[in-house]
Amino acid sequence: MLSSYGQCRPFDKRAQGYVRSEGGVVLVLQRDTKAHRSHARVIATGSNSDGRTNGVSLPSAEYQARLLEQVYGGAQVSLDDVAFIEAHGTGTRVGDPAEALALGRVLGIGRSSPLPIGSVKSNIGHLEPASGIAGLLKAMLALEHDELPSSLHFDTPNPDIDFAGLNLEVNTKPRPLPRGRRARFAGVSNFGFGGTNAHVIISDPLPSKTVSKRRASKGRKKSKRAGSDVYLMLSAQSSRALQSLAAQYDEHLKSCGNKELAAVANATAYQRQKMSQRLVVYGKKTQDIRDSLAAFGKNNEDRLTNLVSGVALSGDLKTALVYSGNGSQWAGMGRAAFAFNKRFTKVFTRVDKRFSKIANWSLIEVLHADNLAEQLKSTRIA
Repeated sequence: MLSSYGQCRPFDKRAQGYVRSEGGVVLVLQRDTKAHRSHARVIATGSNSDGRTNGVSLPSAEYQARLLEQVYGGAQVSLDDVAFIEAHGTGTRVGDPAEALALGRVLGIGRSSPLPIGSVKSNIGHLEPASGIAGLLKAMLALEHDELPSSLHFDTPNPDIDFAGLNLEVNTKPRPLPRGRRARFAGVSNFGFGGTNAHVIISDPLPSKTVSKRRASKGRKKSKRAGSDVYLMLSAQSSRALQSLAAQYDEHLKSCGNKELAAVANATAYQRQKMSQRLVVYGKKTQDIRDSLAAFGKNNEDRLTNLVSGVALSGDLKTALVYSGNGSQWAGMGRAAFAFNKRFTKVFTRVDKRFSKIANWSLIEVLHADNLAEQLKSTRIA
């Protein structure tokens, strides 16, 4: 699956595999009712599995198409409003045609103009478990900067892909993404080695004025949510203790004006020990905070507004390390360790003695066999 060119060539005739790379992306998910800067909106997501195929690494165009039908059908997005698709696009002769067939059949054919597609793997390689989120970041930046970057290393179209018939076009040069009255949408695909398919639709973020209107229309008085809210966080060891603490803070805030409220909130957030039972009360004015604290302290469910309570996870949770077993391997990769690392040699020899009794063949002999690469084609040996 790895390219001898040292390049990923998505949808190109010379595509022969991908290039492994390293990287990561951190995204912050937030509700669109928050008046913070937003880079994009998540419109719809979906995932499915190829099920049984001819091999673990072979994709299924049928199930990729089913996923696209599910995601775009549920989102009710006009196909002509899709600005581009950030494809999985690894640059393999089997995977690229399957993905193109699904994209064209579900999205391309129904459009009035060719659907632009590309893959960030041509720019940075295949980040493997982080590849999907790298594609999502590219799509977000493209919408934000009104330009879709080129998909590189595309010289001759893959002859197994009917680009014209599928109404697809690989984006080979920077493409302007003009803004208009209608929101622009972009789709991002990512497929797992074991047959899992995932797709997400994103669009332009809501304008700030629209966000404000949505915030004010949640069924509460605008005066309680307008402007910058103050968040007061309290914690205790039990729910009863938390109710008692809320009542104490209600009493304490009698002497605090709106200006002192922020100082109290900062002090409780940063200077008090955080225990498992948590309460967050928010509001613009001291009286708003007091009303919510009083209702929580008295367990008055009819007046429990502008607050969130619950149990926080403990900090001593156990960690599980999961190893997939599919790494950057090559035939004979243990020979140097066996030759020069005494500890490795000792343990490997001990394991070989026990293994040989069960398998009737020697790990040490196979490790040093001249035809090891050929033997590794056998699952029994690999």
